[in-house]
Amino acid sequence: MTQALGNLRIIAGGPQSLQQMQGIADGAQERLTGDLFTFSAGKVKSAVVNSAARGVDGTFLTDPEHVGVVTGEFGGHPVRIASYKEFPYKNHGKSFVADRSRGLITTGAIVDATAKRGELTALFDGDAARALDDLIIATADDDVDAMRAAATKARGFGIVVNDPRSGVSHLSDEVFGMLDNAKSSLFIATKRYESPVLMEKVKAAEARGVKVTVTKPPKFHGNVVIQDDAAAYFGTAHMTKRSLTGGGSNGRLSRELGVVVRDKDGIAQLRRGLEELDILRPGGAAGAVDAAAGGAAAGGAADFALGGEAMAGAIGNPGGTGIMSHAKWAVPALVGVGALAAGAVWLTHRGGDK
Repeated sequence: MTQALGNLRIIAGGPQSLQQMQGIADGAQERLTGDLFTFSAGKVKSAVVNSAARGVDGTFLTDPEHVGVVTGEFGGHPVRIASYKEFPYKNHGKSFVADRSRGLITTGAIVDATAKRGELTALFDGDAARALDDLIIATADDDVDAMRAAATKARGFGIVVNDPRSGVSHLSDEVFGMLDNAKSSLFIATKRYESPVLMEKVKAAEARGVKVTVTKPPKFHGNVVIQDDAAAYFGTAHMTKRSLTGGGSNGRLSRELGVVVRDKDGIAQLRRGLEELDILRPGGAAGAVDAAAGGAAAGGAADFALGGEAMAGAIGNPGGTGIMSHAKWAVPALVGVGALAAGAVWLTHRGGDK
């Protein structure tokens, strides 16, 4: 039974992600832990380094590619920098915990580019923050048994991790479970949509009659799955082989962090965040267009209305997948549309997903 994250707040926006990270670091009194995937955004970096300068005990887990840069930024201040081992391992997590009492998981990296992206951030406190702190410390220690125990405890609060070092795949288990259990609707918004396993599960869901919407909004750096308005995930894991099942074209094994919510308030907060990012329209189904098998526009509304201007209709493609054509939304070029089954909706904004 998943407990709700304590005092959960979901914040949308790239500048807001950086702002919240800076606030957590500035507010730390005795202890600050976190995932420093990258470490170059000025104000957040300064806040973290300043916490060490004023004597806050710091433990930070970073990516093997960036460990030297991160270590150098602290200028000799007594902090602990732990690399997530070496290649092929990759730490793609982004998190902070201050004083074992205030926690944050975000899709935003500590880079200036985050200010120009669509990001999602979860803020929480209490036992959930302590569980995330335990997970960070166990991973920094590279204590596999402790990592597994901490991951299991964190999952109880809706904090999920894919951790190839310990073999934990709670994040993928939750995402795939949502696809397997969907009864009426699935909404997926992501930067990258390339996971063969996920694509097969999307096809299976559509074959059961589930209305499926997949979208790659421009500048959106988050990853979201909403199932039947009953369960939702967002986090760092893109919908790729590397993030969800390991490997991929470069063989990397990626540690990912995310949040799962099953309460009405949490899902409502996530939907409002997507509305603020112009990915969902306020009011849900109002004004939505569904794509029927063969790409013909259907008369009924879809469960998820996508942001921006009103949809212009649907066109067909040889595989039968419905694709929306619109002044703001363009047919994707060679991005795996055929991997979706007939009736599923692939939507991509013109301008790509950088």
